[in-house]
Amino acid sequence: MLRPVQALPVKVDVFEGPLDLLLHLIEDNEIDIYDIPIARITGQYLAYLRAMEELDLEIASEFLVMAATLMEIKTRMLLPKTVTVGEEAGEADPRKELVDMLLEYKRLKQAAGELKRLAEDRSKRVFRVAASPVLGQERQLDLGDIRLFDLATRFKMILSKAKPVISEIARESFSVRQKMRYILRQVSGLAKAGALTFTRLVSSAISRREVVVTFLALLELARRRRVRVEQEGLFGEVRIYAAGAAPEATGTEG
Repeated sequence: MLRPVQALPVKVDVFEGPLDLLLHLIEDNEIDIYDIPIARITGQYLAYLRAMEELDLEIASEFLVMAATLMEIKTRMLLPKTVTVGEEAGEADPRKELVDMLLEYKRLKQAAGELKRLAEDRSKRVFRVAASPVLGQERQLDLGDIRLFDLATRFKMILSKAKPVISEIARESFSVRQKMRYILRQVSGLAKAGALTFTRLVSSAISRREVVVTFLALLELARRRRVRVEQEGLFGEVRIYAAGAAPEATGTEG
């Protein structure tokens, strides 16, 4: 049962068009949109237009066009159906086009409502502004539609095909005995009573191990009294002399 027009609140400003007004009437009266009682809806629709006139509101032409459409549909539905022999019984429902328009409008209205809700929800959030990238510092790499999983798969495939790199590391071939002979040669080459610093002795060493072996060789030579070693204070330079050289009358090499 349709609600009396007089009991309905007239808020024409909320209707965005004739379809909006029709949809309001259908939903407010809980009418099946696929079986619209066109005579009643037309009466409701015209009552709204009259109310708008009484309120001295300007009625847009589209509302009048819809009123004419409703009256045409109402008239077509009241006309008796004539079926001649050979014709298919039953005429297309004159309400079908109107129902299609209402359904499409309803979908758009729902979508608009959802977008409005999302916009209101977003307006309540505060986003931190990201720092602007420094131009020229980093290059942007456009990967297109490539996903991270695709990159990982390709990288794994390349690794499986890559040949292992085999390199040979030369073994350090020196010993304490060799370094002892080397130190003796260096010391014997000095001028009489001259000194060789330990810093110069290991200046050509290629590894820490060679420095350690050289130092052990120096200690062994000192223990055997083949050389004489002196140091000027803690962390001072270590000077190496040939056995029997007098440090007071010597100069320093290096």
